[in-house]
Amino acid sequence: MKKFQYLFALVFVVFMSCDSSDDCSDFACNSGPAGFMIELVDSETGENLFTNGTFEEDQLNLVKTSEDGEGSWSFISEDDVNLLSIATFEGVTYSAQISGEEVFQVAVDAEGVTEDCCFYTQVNDFEITGADVEQDATTYVYKVKL
Repeated sequence: MKKFQYLFALVFVVFMSCDSSDDCSDFACNSGPAGFMIELVDSETGENLFTNGTFEEDQLNLVKTSEDGEGSWSFISEDDVNLLSIATFEGVTYSAQISGEEVFQVAVDAEGVTEDCCFYTQVNDFEITGADVEQDATTYVYKVKL
């Protein structure tokens, strides 16, 4: 009986370690797009410029300035938290504008990578130019000081 148990265990291990398919159909992993959160704050007080009424949501616009790449952006306004959200699977550059006037630029250098049957978005570089910026070490939100 003990020999049968060892033989069963050996056969089980051999079959479990064999991968008869190389098509990745058994995997369901995708990191989704790279996402970035940006908060526009007063350079002197640190107050959110939408929460304190300096700007209104409809004044904000992101204009894509890169020819290649696609991304999406949205404005999140909930419980006095007013943030700009950018998501992309690839490189994209935006001009952030308030009432048609550029206040800063955002450039994302990213690419989709498939490794070990899993897809993820690799961010090579993320840069905000044209304004002072600091990233909150706890929330990872980029605070653009205007």
